[in-house]
Amino acid sequence: MVKQFRADEANRAKLAEEHEARSAKATKLRDAQIAKVERQAKVIREHVQRWEALIDGIEAQVIALRATLPGANAGQNNGADDIPGGNTNEIRLLISGPSEGVTVGEICRHIAGFDSSDSGCFKFRRATGAGNGSNILIHCR
Repeated sequence: MVKQFRADEANRAKLAEEHEARSAKATKLRDAQIAKVERQAKVIREHVQRWEALIDGIEAQVIALRATLPGANAGQNNGADDIPGGNTNEIRLLISGPSEGVTVGEICRHIAGFDSSDSGCFKFRRATGAGNGSNILIHCR
């Protein structure tokens, strides 16, 4: 009986150690996953800020050009300088530094006016408030 009790006690101690090891491993995996998500969120925040400033700048150029050339848009404008972001001179949005597995699409969906993909690129549609058809389209690749 005493032998059986000691064997059961040793078995419980072994099971407790195994459980503790599994718990420590699970905690380590969870902490690593949390750290990865935090790094990805940082990459997204940094790129959203940078790319949104770029797109806002192009939008401002188009609005300024429309004051003298109604209907102007990003791209080629007859009688005026080209503005980057047309469907023949798309803006290249590249992830700088370690991406942490983040894609361009995951970043773009956080930027105001993200629209859809067409012609093998995607675009941002910015409304000017000047009526239907007056949106500014900025194409990116």
